Amino acid sequence: REEAPTATILAFPTVGHGHPDDPAVQVLSAVLGGVAGGAGRLFDSLRERLGLAYSVGCGFERGLGGGALLCTVEADPDRADEALAALWAELDALLEDGVTEAELEGVRTGLVEGAVVGLQRAASRAELIAAAERYGGGAERWQALLERPRAVTAEALADVARRTLRRDRAVAVQVGPAEG
Repeated sequence: REEAPTATILAFPTVGHGHPDDPAVQVLSAVLGGVAGGAGRLFDSLRERLGLAYSVGCGFERGLGGGALLCTVEADPDRADEALAALWAELDALLEDGVTEAELEGVRTGLVEGAVVGLQRAASRAELIAAAERYGGGAERWQALLERPRAVTAEALADVARRTLRRDRAVAVQVGPAEG
């Protein structure tokens, strides 16, 4: 559509299910994209402060052999390149400045509490128990899997961010309205 926004995705290869860095990548995604009860850095910067984005976020897609961290922004086509530059600037700032202990604690708590709320349905609990049995070391460990983000330190987060948010490994895709 002519009036459609331009969607930009930065994809970074990362770890999959069962890898020791999985919880730190989950926390990294939440710092950037937000958790239950709070927006992430990308929303605060690109949408609220700079007014560049219609929507913005970050997600962590896990697979069995690997995964992807996906940072997304939808912007006016005339500002899509500016939004992409601002997205990179926010990622660079995270690498340079790290996170405060208060920000990290809020994200860790939000991840765990959000996961617990997501288990209100029996089908959701059954899915987590089945995944724990198949990929997480046994069904009896399902509750421990929910708590893993609480153990992520600022140092572990910084290390995973350095290894993940690399420009030389990123894939950038922009899709927008057809030109004239």
